[in-house]
Amino acid sequence: MRKESLHPGGRETTLRLLEMAEKYGLPSGKRCALDMGAGDGSTLRLLRELGWEAEGIDRKPGDGVSVGDLLCTSFPDKNFDLVISECAFYVAGDVAGALREAWRLLRGKGLLALGDVYFGGPEQWRELLERQSFCVLEMEDLTERWREYYLECVWMGRTEVLCHERRKGCRYFLTVAGKEEAHG
Repeated sequence: MRKESLHPGGRETTLRLLEMAEKYGLPSGKRCALDMGAGDGSTLRLLRELGWEAEGIDRKPGDGVSVGDLLCTSFPDKNFDLVISECAFYVAGDVAGALREAWRLLRGKGLLALGDVYFGGPEQWRELLERQSFCVLEMEDLTERWREYYLECVWMGRTEVLCHERRKGCRYFLTVAGKEEAHG
């Protein structure tokens, strides 16, 4: 596990998430993205490497990431083609609130690319997204990869990336969703 990997699979998983999103009509040319919960900035750097005009926010920002609260950003409505977040919505403490903010920030045909922990099955995860007016376009269960990652973090003593929730049923999903109005 590379030090910068603050989510299961690191760069490989981020590339998979972006590949999933590309299938659903991300605009070509100048594309604008926001990484909500950007942490150390590794996804932000990757987006820029891939030609995106990208911003990143986090409460404890890393290199190139701005200070910001993903539940209440300072960005104007409909400002981004893509909102991406990996392992941040759940730890924000209000997944529905983070989803509402992402929806507000996305342009009409914008996409949410999300890799995160969820305590519940795929149907409950889909229902939560749909209640926030997202249309789930694709979902991939990477729970096994999450378990391997989690155990590796415990073994390496990397407690800053661990979820301290004491409940059963933890799942990890890669999800691409669009605004219902554009994809419904």
